[in-house]
This record gives sequence, structure tokens and C-alpha cells, in this order.
Amino acid sequence: MLIKVFTVPIIGGDEINNDMIAFMKSHKIVNVEKKFVRLEGNIYWCFCLTYMDSNMQAQGGKGSSKTKIDYSTVLDAKQFARFEHYRQIRKQVASSTGVDAYVIFTD
Repeated sequence: MLIKVFTVPIIGGDEINNDMIAFMKSHKIVNVEKKFVRLEGNIYWCFCLTYMDSNMQAQGGKGSSKTKIDYSTVLDAKQFARFEHYRQIRKQVASSTGVDAYVIFTD
């Protein structure tokens, strides 16, 4: 994982904010931490972005050659029934909030 830090002034930070948005759109962001910081009498938002570079994305991203797991063969009947129940809940929550199911939780 890699880290990029953006320090955006509360007032007049539009250009840096736009740079950060462009960066986030062009990278796979894994985590964002934000804090107010005071530096030389001014107040800033400080964003610490953890992200994957293009090599990391190619190894584990959507286009990877990773094989899909068939959970019906890996889990016993009781475990698979519970797994399917949780997937249905995830699907309902995702559709009601308008996000992809993997955002709610992963398999």
C-alpha cells in the first residue's frame, strides 16, 4: 500500500481539493483518514489517503486472473444457508441505499 497526504486550507483550498479529487478518481483508494490541523496560525484539513498503485491493482483488481470461489462446494449445507441469508440481506441493503453490494460487506 502507498500513502498520499493532501493538506487543504479551510479557506481558498479549491485548487488543492480539485487535485485531491482527481487523484482519488485515478487511483484505487483503500482508506481515508482526515483531521483538522493548525499550521502557522492557519487551519487545514489534512487527508491521508492509502491507495494501491496500478501494479497492485493489476494483481488483485477486477481484471485479475483470480478464480472465483464456489462457496456451495467449500461450505457445508448449514454454513452455506447462513452465507446465502447474509448475501440476501446485503443485496437488500445495497439496493435500498443505491450502492453496490460489495460496499456493504464482502463475501
